[in-house]
Amino acid sequence: EMVKKVALVSPVLECASIQNTKEVRAVSLLKKLQLNSLINYYLQNRWRHYKPRMIAEGLPLPFTSLYDAMLKQADTKVILDSLYTLFHTDWSHYLSVLENRPLLVVNSRQESKIFRRQAELLRRQFGGKSAFYPGGHEDFILNPKSQVVKEVVNFLTS
Repeated sequence: EMVKKVALVSPVLECASIQNTKEVRAVSLLKKLQLNSLINYYLQNRWRHYKPRMIAEGLPLPFTSLYDAMLKQADTKVILDSLYTLFHTDWSHYLSVLENRPLLVVNSRQESKIFRRQAELLRRQFGGKSAFYPGGHEDFILNPKSQVVKEVVNFLTS
């Protein structure tokens, strides 16, 4: 009852609706075959993609060095288990506590279908009590000065 407003970024809530997607099948296969090292490969590739953009945005070089080191030390089993849990747990029962609160849903049109579907599900469930801003992880991580971040801050502080 202390939470007045909630902002959800790229949520996955109803896992049953995403079980036949390529992302969930890939995570399930990796977990079943215990191919944790492929998660590390994926993370390293994503970081190589994001790092130059983050540096261009003014992220301090010591931070990028720390992040490099963190990725090299990350326990890929923990990461894979977390992804598996995210995609195989039904979080929708948590929604009932949000019903009388303003809700902001943020997701990107460039994200995979599963995240766009989950955001649409939330917007339908909460109707006029929710707002939608097209943005995503990249807006928060790579462009902290973006209009999306300003809108989220305004929503949470108004």
